[in-house]
Amino acid sequence: MSNTEFPENEIQQLVQDVCNQVIKQTIYSAATANSITESLIEEIVKKLADRKKDIKYLVSAVVSQRLGAGCHSAITAVWDNSQDNYVVVKWENPSFYVVVTVFGIIIDK
Repeated sequence: MSNTEFPENEIQQLVQDVCNQVIKQTIYSAATANSITESLIEEIVKKLADRKKDIKYLVSAVVSQRLGAGCHSAITAVWDNSQDNYVVVKWENPSFYVVVTVFGIIIDK
């Protein structure tokens, strides 16, 4: 695999692993939701940076209490469809519902 490929499956697994590690079976609390979201994003970015690829990563996370309520979100970008990519990972436990989006933008050298 080249240093500029965006391996979707590996990144999906990385995000799933981080969600399992950071959130586990934590019960949702409005008082701790912000710090959990920050920890989640920081750990994902750290692990992506450790990959030493020529890719800029942008990570977005939506963390909510799992109550069955609807949630709508939209993101758009202008980029090179032949190189740049993204993955969306949904993760949940009995208390949390999480949607993480990781964008990978190739660094031109």
